[in-house]
Amino acid sequence: MWLDDCYEPVGILPRQPPEIGPLARVIARWNGDKHGHLGAEQAWREVPVEWKDAQRGRPLRSLTVDSKMEHTGALSPPRELYLRRHIWWQSNDHERVLDDGTRSRREPALSTIAREENMRRLLELLEATDDAPMHRVELLRMMGRFDESIALLKYTANPIGRLVGKNLEIEAWASAGDKSLKVILVRHLHRGRLGD
Repeated sequence: MWLDDCYEPVGILPRQPPEIGPLARVIARWNGDKHGHLGAEQAWREVPVEWKDAQRGRPLRSLTVDSKMEHTGALSPPRELYLRRHIWWQSNDHERVLDDGTRSRREPALSTIAREENMRRLLELLEATDDAPMHRVELLRMMGRFDESIALLKYTANPIGRLVGKNLEIEAWASAGDKSLKVILVRHLHRGRLGD
């Protein structure tokens, strides 16, 4: 489910309140329900049964990579781009080292073939929208297309044509033929992902 597809909200489903014991119920009635327990119970009783039985949405991060891949074919380009970017990040987790020295994931989330296919399609989508040049640079480098990565990197250079900071590091990795996942320190860290 995409939130954009939810045209008209029909209401807000409150949380089901915890059960209260008989003694707490008597005290709440006597003291005037200071903590709102009886009011929460009443609000829950008034919620339509259909709402209570509705399936809950799941955040994207809770879906498996396989279930994300199943949905990519039927999506509009912007949605496919969004989903494939998340698949790319998640498919790198087995290379991502956490602060405690362990890997974010023990096994790859995708086969090598599926990972490369996702990167190729993501690159096509990014090129079609001319979006996220640094993501394109990294995709090209991780796919082993080093000359293209360096050429695009130089295109994004500062006004006098020099590579500085993280761009200089990326050029060095691409020049050395290094396809591995890298952590680049930028102002806003995103669990080891390259930020634009």
